[in-house]
Amino acid sequence: MLHEMGDDTFLIGDVRTSTYRELMGHDTVRAMAVASNLDAQPDCVNCTYQPYCGVCPVHSHKTQGSIFGRMRESTLCAVHKGIQDYLFERLTGDDAKVAEILQRWTTARDRTHFVQVCAG
Repeated sequence: MLHEMGDDTFLIGDVRTSTYRELMGHDTVRAMAVASNLDAQPDCVNCTYQPYCGVCPVHSHKTQGSIFGRMRESTLCAVHKGIQDYLFERLTGDDAKVAEILQRWTTARDRTHFVQVCAG
């Protein structure tokens, strides 16, 4: 999407001619891996929300001009914290219906009914 808007920052090669090694070893891929690591983000490393969060280097680049975002100024970070505050508030409540819903979210269920048989 950024490329279509004239931003080639995240171009790493050509899918038809580049090798896997070239793509995965590209400087951009390596920088994205570092920028995605919460332990490498000064605002995230000691954040209470860290175990339940993640960063989006593409969003940081688009909104702040750097893949290493300033999380204190990030609208995405503020939204994620708000969502987590809401969920934790609901978890500590006494509402049985909410507890049942949240329990369903964390229950591992059989998903084989989603698997489609390939024609062949």
